Amino acid sequence: MAIPFIVDEHLPYIEVRHILVDHAVDGMDLGTKDPAILAAAEIDGAVILTADKWFSTQLRRMPHFDKHRHLRAGVVWLPGTWAVAGPMLRRWLPVVEAVYQVTRLEQDQRVVVALRANGVVYIDPSRTTEGLIRNPVG
Repeated sequence: MAIPFIVDEHLPYIEVRHILVDHAVDGMDLGTKDPAILAAAEIDGAVILTADKWFSTQLRRMPHFDKHRHLRAGVVWLPGTWAVAGPMLRRWLPVVEAVYQVTRLEQDQRVVVALRANGVVYIDPSRTTEGLIRNPVG
């Protein structure tokens, strides 16, 4: 299943595109406001690739408490520089793909994944729980 991704403006679009070769990848125009990016992701059920924590904060809002809720958008939070984040995205892309596929079966389809130095964290926004998949030692 091809995932629609939106690449935030601070990431190198061409390099991201090479990693996400089997997916639909769109870049945002320089200066596009974060709420507009999130709205586009919500409409398309897209996953935003970004280093901006604002997106994950917005997606973790509880839909039944917040009139500005999102139910289809997703975010993969990439840490640090692209030199660090690029290899992490390449390594953990299968996990992101699996999370996306599973959430498509639910009414609440939000995807919140944080790539970290010690592994990848999937945050279930509907339950406010996290699961860490650690890098193997060695």
